[in-house]
Amino acid sequence: VQQVLQAQQHEAQQVQHLEYNGCVRTLNSSLNPPQDVAWVRNAAGQLPQEAPMTLSALHMATAPTIDSLLAHYGLGNQGALPARRARLLPHLGIPA
Repeated sequence: VQQVLQAQQHEAQQVQHLEYNGCVRTLNSSLNPPQDVAWVRNAAGQLPQEAPMTLSALHMATAPTIDSLLAHYGLGNQGALPARRARLLPHLGIPA
């Protein structure tokens, strides 16, 4: 019984993360450059450690910042910086 309850609790948390991420991606899809990007949660339900960042700052972020975010979300960091940024932005709900 305990295992069933734990599994149901875990499943409920996963649904909450998916709902949260969906709302955040919708919000991010209509940002203006001076507005802060809202971070989505990763598969473990964690937010990245990066400080709040505007959309324009994210577009200008350096390779270490982009790579850190890609690693947090379990996305590959292959390719040149523009390709890595192009992989990250849609994950956050931001049109590339």
